[in-house]
Amino acid sequence: WSSDVCSSDLNTTTNNPINQATDGNLSGLTFSNACINTGDVSWSLPGAYNSVTNTILVFAKSGSAITLGTPSSNVSTYTANTTFGSGTAYQNDASAFCIYKGDGSSVSITNLSAGTNYYFLALNVVDPNSYSSNTNATGTTLTTPANVTAQTAASGNGQITVSWTNP
Repeated sequence: WSSDVCSSDLNTTTNNPINQATDGNLSGLTFSNACINTGDVSWSLPGAYNSVTNTILVFAKSGSAITLGTPSSNVSTYTANTTFGSGTAYQNDASAFCIYKGDGSSVSITNLSAGTNYYFLALNVVDPNSYSSNTNATGTTLTTPANVTAQTAASGNGQITVSWTNP
């Protein structure tokens, strides 16, 4: 079995106000290309985005929604890591980890668990700590398929017959 088999239609997007930054909100946050232990998160930058004064932060959590609260930490306190569970924890939810910090519009994450719901929070931060409204998304990784059983092989007459039972 290859863990490269992925699905591209596992996302839901909603917006919820937190603390309106003047440079606009992100949109279109999605979790896509979900595999057994990897996936992609993408978003659209706001029209007024300025890479000199703005930074995008994206957090991920497994199992339940991210506790939003009102973020106030300086953006410099966050370190992103695309290995789930390794980035800095979000100030309002110790189980949500920073998976992206920068000026782009997507990130591929690893170290996810099969068949697990993931919750994402993306914020546009105007330096150093004025946060936009948040954008949320959810998605589920693929489950590990069961193995085939009762495999048999029989040879004879220059042929091989292989059979098995599907899960």
